[in-house]
Amino acid sequence: MICNADKLKKFISDVMKSAGLPEMDSKNFAESLINADMRGISSHGTTRMKTYYKRLRDGIVDPKAVPEIVSEMPSFVIIDGNNAMGVVSGTFAMETCIRKAKETGACFAGVRGGNHYGYAGYYAQMAAKEGMIGIANSNAASACAPYGGKEPMLGTNPLAIAIPSANREPFLLDMATSLVARGKVKLAEKDGRPIPEDWALDTDGNPTTDPSKAKTMVPCGGYKGFGISLAIEILCSALSGAKTSATVGELYDLSGCHQDLGFFFGALNVGGVTDLNRFENSVDSLITSMKESPKAAGVDEIFVAGEIENRKQKTSQAEGVNISDAVIRELREVSEMSGIPFECEF
Repeated sequence: MICNADKLKKFISDVMKSAGLPEMDSKNFAESLINADMRGISSHGTTRMKTYYKRLRDGIVDPKAVPEIVSEMPSFVIIDGNNAMGVVSGTFAMETCIRKAKETGACFAGVRGGNHYGYAGYYAQMAAKEGMIGIANSNAASACAPYGGKEPMLGTNPLAIAIPSANREPFLLDMATSLVARGKVKLAEKDGRPIPEDWALDTDGNPTTDPSKAKTMVPCGGYKGFGISLAIEILCSALSGAKTSATVGELYDLSGCHQDLGFFFGALNVGGVTDLNRFENSVDSLITSMKESPKAAGVDEIFVAGEIENRKQKTSQAEGVNISDAVIRELREVSEMSGIPFECEF
């Protein structure tokens, strides 16, 4: 179904307000969720709405919680999310990093007491819009085995880096440290689609194309991906005091278990140490050199990180957001549960 992006955002915001989330937090949540769908990151969009809503409605996540700084230096803070919505803690953390980076040149934040915050690039982009380099990481419930192992011990632990440029949208690397995000497997299962056999392993450690049998996600880049994922785990859990991937609560567990995820954010104020225009023009030149380099056979265009998603977002705004039938059915269920009308057709 093709949906109007603005109508979708209003529906999502109204639903979350009905569950007790304050108005501004509801709007920020809706913005991050629908932006994921608009950018083609459907694994982190409205496919998760039913779960987010139930966790909030049932009090598993505290709608009124306010994150707080519990330890602070000029360029480094530890934040307790206090079991607030992930977007609330994530926005607070990145806004804190940006504010302090304007004064000191850089700031990093470790966050504990977090909940799933959507797609990591949303927060990294906040810094890029201020002319800064933004970094956003999170741990997640265990889904990936260590390189050489067979038991899931690490989450898909995403990494996002956003870098401003002069005449382009920011460079935005946003990736899971598994071969693909776990949410893509969940969405395939919901839609009744098979998955590529190199995405995940079954309980016996064999490749599977059945998303319902996927127990272990395959790390990207073998031992290198494992190393990056473990580094993110350390930054997100050991640093802030959050739970590890092996002990955090599962997003889809509606029994009352808190997640206590850990985040690691950063903002680097480029203009504080060098000429921002020079830097942004240098980034432009680098990107142009990549795109204009010789292409392999059968390749029409070379894309850099975030470029395809930026184009999809513009198309979605103009032509509507494509939401799968399975997700539309869930959104209608949410409409019935919340009493908020679902009127989002384009």
